[in-house]
Amino acid sequence: MHREKYFIKDSVRKWLEYKIESTRGTVITVKAKGFFKWIGRKEHYGGKSREFWQLVEEIAPELGLRVLERAYRRVGNPSKIVFIKP
Repeated sequence: MHREKYFIKDSVRKWLEYKIESTRGTVITVKAKGFFKWIGRKEHYGGKSREFWQLVEEIAPELGLRVLERAYRRVGNPSKIVFIKP
């Protein structure tokens, strides 16, 4: 479990860096579904999705991303977060 958390944290960081480099313009849209597809999982569920959003909130400021908008589908976790690139 401990090792898996570091794998996911490292994967989230790499994915956000990839999004920064590959996205044109100044805005990045982050969705859990896109991340889980990127790492090869076809589906994601509550626990993993919650952990993903916590890591995004932790890592994004370190990469210079600032929140522009949050969209919520259900109470608790966002369905997407829009960031402004550095």
